[in-house]
Amino acid sequence: MHKNKNSVLNRERRYMGDLHEHANQLLDNLADIKDVFDKYLAIKLYNWRYKWFCDHYESEWITDDSGSSFNTFDTIPYNVCMNWQVVLDKYFEDYRPIYLPSHKYYSDMCRSKLDNGEIISYYFRSEIPIPEEFEDMLNDHTATNSDGERLLMENLMPNQLIDFEKEMADYEWV
Repeated sequence: MHKNKNSVLNRERRYMGDLHEHANQLLDNLADIKDVFDKYLAIKLYNWRYKWFCDHYESEWITDDSGSSFNTFDTIPYNVCMNWQVVLDKYFEDYRPIYLPSHKYYSDMCRSKLDNGEIISYYFRSEIPIPEEFEDMLNDHTATNSDGERLLMENLMPNQLIDFEKEMADYEWV
């Protein structure tokens, strides 16, 4: 159990390693996501925070500005991406219920930017382990987006490749 905000942040930093600050910046400004490597870091940190939020917050503790009961769809993505410090501050206060702002536009943007029909999103959704070679590319400044995507595609099993291609076809209309 986390005793304070700093223990959560330290655990998050250990989980993300040397690239924590960059990943944190990507979640603060989703427009900075430029390639598959940035997307990997952003999704990895987002998923860690989302899981932490769901494991620690109870829905009856939370109120938001949606005008009805707690709206996870418009509240959690926005707060996990762009309001993380407030999420932690509020959690470690003794006051309940906790008010967290709801923001449909930014929550939609988080979901569309992080969970779209790209190969790295597929890996996370399908819980496919990321190849070690891909993680090595994160620190290789000569590795290109194409290199990363090619490696991820080559790592898929035939049935996963068929599933991914089908999913990509489903995203074409978006």
